Amino acid sequence: MSSVEGESVLYANSAVNEAAVVARPNEFWVRQKKVEDDGTEVETCNRWGGRL
Repeated sequence: MSSVEGESVLYANSAVNEAAVVARPNEFWVRQKKVEDDGTEVETCNRWGGRL
């Protein structure tokens, strides 16, 4: 879940006037960029083990 998604859920409640969600690094959701053999840059996520 991203911080933007968290804020969206909070704002969906009419009782919430303001919200702020601060993301922090998490080993479970690590995103990495790697360069393919053809030079293309690809972002991957360890959680799914594939491309984003």
